[in-house]
Amino acid sequence: MSIRSKTTPAQIQAFNHRRALLAGRLWLAGALCCLSGCAQSVGITGTSAGSGKQARQNPHFVHVGERVDFVIDPPEDCSYVLVDFCRQEILLDQRDGKKFPFDKLFDQSWADKNCLIRARAYKTQGHIDVLGPDSSGKVLKRNRQDDPADLLLGQGYRQLRCYQSQIRLTLRPSRNVRWERGILKITGPDSRVWLIRQAQFGREGFTVLGPSTGGNYIVFYEPRANQINRSGKTEVIFTVPDGPDRTIHRKILLRTP
Repeated sequence: MSIRSKTTPAQIQAFNHRRALLAGRLWLAGALCCLSGCAQSVGITGTSAGSGKQARQNPHFVHVGERVDFVIDPPEDCSYVLVDFCRQEILLDQRDGKKFPFDKLFDQSWADKNCLIRARAYKTQGHIDVLGPDSSGKVLKRNRQDDPADLLLGQGYRQLRCYQSQIRLTLRPSRNVRWERGILKITGPDSRVWLIRQAQFGREGFTVLGPSTGGNYIVFYEPRANQINRSGKTEVIFTVPDGPDRTIHRKILLRTP
């Protein structure tokens, strides 16, 4: 035996009322979108300088010491772009074709920083609403009562993380080890080989930490941005004489985020 529920006239009227309210809200949202210009997505891409390879992942990982060429791809009729680059304002009003480029060098002060890049594309209405930057690098905004506000065409976001790669090799050599004759071999971009020796006064190189209570040593080195592959893994080989008839040989693959 089946049981059928009956819909009362009051329930039907309430349903129709809710449907009419929803339709009205959708129409109002569409009307407001058309009035505001229907803000579109703004593309933000970054390319390691000299590599020609775009980093499309989000977040965008950047190595300390790396210079990155950024490109803002705005909607049509864009007059200028305001970029909030990790809380630093950048005004881009000179375009390259249909896009707005700029570059950034990530020095040691950027190490281990996570931040947000926000790009907003505008179309000038009368006079431009922003000026700058001033002597302090801050973009100035102006508000004129006799001039319409510039139209926001669209905006885009991208996360950025800056990191410093590290090589750490744990070794347990004999007392006859010759650290000064050790060689750290790094095979970087385009198969270029870097031979790194122990750091000395005025010369960059690897350092040796230890020994620990267990007799272990750590060979430590922070590679430069141009010494590691920007994608995949980087081969690292360390060799050091450990007495007249023995050589320590250690190989690792350094992973890029």
